[in-house]
Amino acid sequence: MRRRAARGDRLIARDRVVKVGRRLVIVAADVFALEALEQRHVALLTGTTGTVPA
Repeated sequence: MRRRAARGDRLIARDRVVKVGRRLVIVAADVFALEALEQRHVALLTGTTGTVPA
């Protein structure tokens, strides 16, 4: 797969919570490159966070 740099005037990320569990939270974000009036999807990020009892 060929990778290219995200080109544009600005990057915008839109995040969301995918699932909330008792100890874990799954999140995701889409990143878009803006150039003139065009927006192009350039990345998908996912993450998992956990809570630790005090």
